[in-house]
Order: sequence, then C-alpha cells, then structure tokens
Amino acid sequence: MIRIIRNATIGDTYDKLDAEHRKRLLDPPEEPLVLDDPGLQLSISLYLDTQNASQETYTAVRKTILRHNNDNPILTFDQVKRCMTDLSGIVSITHDMCINSCQAFTGPWAAHDHCSYCGEVRYDPILSKPNKNVPRQQFHTIPIGLQLQALWRTSQGAQDIRYRERRTVEILAELEGNDGAIGVYDDIFCGREYLDAAIDGRIKSGDMVLMLSIDGAQLYRNKKSDTWVYVRDLGSISITGQALK
Repeated sequence: MIRIIRNATIGDTYDKLDAEHRKRLLDPPEEPLVLDDPGLQLSISLYLDTQNASQETYTAVRKTILRHNNDNPILTFDQVKRCMTDLSGIVSITHDMCINSCQAFTGPWAAHDHCSYCGEVRYDPILSKPNKNVPRQQFHTIPIGLQLQALWRTSQGAQDIRYRERRTVEILAELEGNDGAIGVYDDIFCGREYLDAAIDGRIKSGDMVLMLSIDGAQLYRNKKSDTWVYVRDLGSISITGQALK
C-alpha cells in the first residue's frame, strides 16, 4: 500500500476517476461561473435548503412551487444533482469496504472478496447476481483537487484563496522592518516552518496550502461516537458525523 501511494499518478489503476473528470482535473475551466438562469438558481437554492431532508421533501416542495407558480421551471432532484456536478466539477469516488469498517477493498485488496481482518464477505449474497455483485458497504471520497479548483470559479472565492499570499507579504514586511520580530502571532502564517518554506521558495506566489488535522470526539461517557472534528482550509474548524444512539 505504501508503494502504491508513493507511486500514485492520475490515470493509474486506482484513481477511479472517469475520463471526463480526469481531463477536467488536469485542465480545469478558468472562466468565472455565472448562474443567470432564474429556474436554475431556484432549483439550486431549493436543493441546498433541503439537503438535510429527504429526496421526497425536495420533490414535494418542487411540486408545490410549480402548482402555484410555473413561470420558472424547476429541475427534478436528479437533474439538479447532475447540473451541480457539471457546474462544480466535483464528483464522488466510490470504493467498497468491509461491513465492519475494517478495510477498504482498494490497492492490494482491490480484488479480495473477503475482509483480510474479520473475514466478512464483501458482496451481499442475497442481492448479488451472477453478472452483478452488490457490495454490502461502500465509502465515498471527494477528490480535494476538484474542490480546490471550484473555489477559483468566483471572484469571492479567488480573493479568499489569495489571503495566504497577502498575509505572507505583510508578515515578511513586518519581519524586515522590526529586526526579525513579529509583534502579534495571530495567524498560522506567523509560524517559523511556514515562513521558512515561503522565504526559500518551497511555497511560491499563487500556491495553495492545504492543512488538515483530524481527531475523534467521545460525546457520551458510556456510548460510542462517530463524530469527528477536523481542521481544514487553513484554520476554520468544522464538525462532521453524528453520535451513535
């Protein structure tokens, strides 16, 4: 597995990106994303507002809106999902995994039919057919490259990404004018390791720097929890997951 990760390249056996999104990853669109169609705007707003609800909720609200005002056509649930994928370029890569979450069936285990740790079978013996195997459990990976590329498609997103570069220039100017000292350490860009990388050219103008830190949280004394806290986007804190009942 270490060797596979070390030698990973776009388009190898394990990346599982389709040809269209592989091409987009290598040659992303550079023009600003413009959403000027009222029906599309309404469809996307409805989808985002009901993302924590069921698909049936989206469909019911859509029918209600169309019943009272059909001036702007609203996309179906499947149509708006496909449209958002096309607009953002962000897709999910799916891998099979052990029903007990012991391992993923990828890399050196891609062709295995049983978990190497607990021995559980990979495919559902009831739902699977001779010409179609149905995995018992899967997990999704959203490639970070596609997410970062999407941030550049709006003026605000591009300005936000440039914050690192602007702040670095300010800090370096302060160091130069204050005998190498920083008055207030108020940002991760004040750190010596980061500044050394910026000064010696390992981090260049226009580069994006991605930082990730993750850890689990035990919410209840006597119950397991699948809530994970992670730090992303150079300092913003997010929480994902839900406590198990």
